[in-house]
Amino acid sequence: YVLNRNWQNGKLWSDMHENAANQQSLIRIMDGLIRRCSEHIFMCTLGVNEQGNEERGALIMAVQTILRKLQNKPGVKHV
Repeated sequence: YVLNRNWQNGKLWSDMHENAANQQSLIRIMDGLIRRCSEHIFMCTLGVNEQGNEERGALIMAVQTILRKLQNKPGVKHV
């Protein structure tokens, strides 16, 4: 079951809902951490994982979401 006052009674909680909720939580956490940085953030990513497959993890997706939002805000520099 889901502990959420806005959740519809009788609606099933699926993996899709779980993944979306986890991604939104990660975005909020990353946004809070990024806002605490006063100058620079250095990030390094690899295009592929240890098996040679393209890596599209939750962390990089959360950071990209935050960067897209910051680019659309007036007065934000160096994004």
